[in-house]
Amino acid sequence: MKIAINIENFSKEKGGAEVYAVGLAQAMAERGHEVHILAYSWYKNCEKDFCCHKIPKALFRTFRDLKFTRHSQKELGKEKFDLCLSLSRTIKTEIYQPHGGVHKAFLQKELKSFPNPFIKLTKSFLRKISLRHFLINRIEEDIFNKRDIIVVALSKMVRSDILSFYEFPEDKIKVIYNGVDLKKFSLENKNGYRNEIRNRHSIEDEDLLILFIANNFRLKGLSNLMHAAALMKKNIHAGFKFRVLVLGGGKKSPYERLALKLGCRDEFTFIGKIKEIEKFYAAADVLAQPTFYDVCSLATLEAMASGLPVVTTSHNGSGELINDGENGFILDDPLNFSELSKKLLIFLDRNFRNKVGANARKKVENHSIHKNTEEILMLCEEVTQKKRKIEPQSRGRNLLRFELSP
Repeated sequence: MKIAINIENFSKEKGGAEVYAVGLAQAMAERGHEVHILAYSWYKNCEKDFCCHKIPKALFRTFRDLKFTRHSQKELGKEKFDLCLSLSRTIKTEIYQPHGGVHKAFLQKELKSFPNPFIKLTKSFLRKISLRHFLINRIEEDIFNKRDIIVVALSKMVRSDILSFYEFPEDKIKVIYNGVDLKKFSLENKNGYRNEIRNRHSIEDEDLLILFIANNFRLKGLSNLMHAAALMKKNIHAGFKFRVLVLGGGKKSPYERLALKLGCRDEFTFIGKIKEIEKFYAAADVLAQPTFYDVCSLATLEAMASGLPVVTTSHNGSGELINDGENGFILDDPLNFSELSKKLLIFLDRNFRNKVGANARKKVENHSIHKNTEEILMLCEEVTQKKRKIEPQSRGRNLLRFELSP
């Protein structure tokens, strides 16, 4: 097949969607498919691996999504592809895999991550009059008004959001969770890396080590974790200690001040961006992810594959794989600091956390990256076969229903 993968950034070192796209494209190429990449940017020497098509980037963020959509349509019209798989908002596609979820749902849940009521009210007003959000919602409406595409939802939460905001046929939505590399993230890593990382950061073996991973600290609930940590310090039994390692490229200074104010600054260490993340999973005892919105967190799956219990929220699509109390804990409210602190303190019991961690590994073994790739490839074959039976069809109907100058 001649397959086009449409995504804003095609990179091995960016976020989950970008890394996933690279892995999927490589798997397709290994199976003999001709893979074309339509993107703003791609990793160095990508042209040696794939046919790359440059999508121009708008100077102003307001029009960036619209320009990406329009120019992706034009680029797709220049050649005949058997299939287009889009991970970003694109109208002219056969399979749409929204790694950002449903924009309207994201805006609703993300708004709750602002702790200041005045800021929250101001943000809400500005979004109502925002041209950028208007355009994104219009593009998304055009996508879900189509009836000749398949939508791959990364979780049941995303499927529910689509059905809540749009009249899209439920039978056109396929739920396929993210996949995880079970070899890279494994129980065996603990033998080699646990002591290395703990010694590097002066963490005793008996200390409860909590991991927090994000680039957007606010959205993923770092302040929630800090409030919970302050409660943990008050309620922890004598002789027990805990530490929190914060991984990711978020702005740390506001959170350092918050931790200092709450009296738990010494418990938090900011590591920044790292490459060998599997070492930190191996060193940790639990992953805390009190997120306000996550379509299907790769960090959750990686932690589970590494044998870590996960404490997250019902706003994380990956949380659908967690049976409460069996392989982790699910919080209904990200702002329930008291409940978060209680759940984390439970893992002071080494035997309990080892049992829950082993259950987590067992659960996620059904969601390997290999299985995910196979499911996507089977879907591509199925859609392509149906498309060949229907063609030729007019391509004009795939264009956006509203027009703005590029």
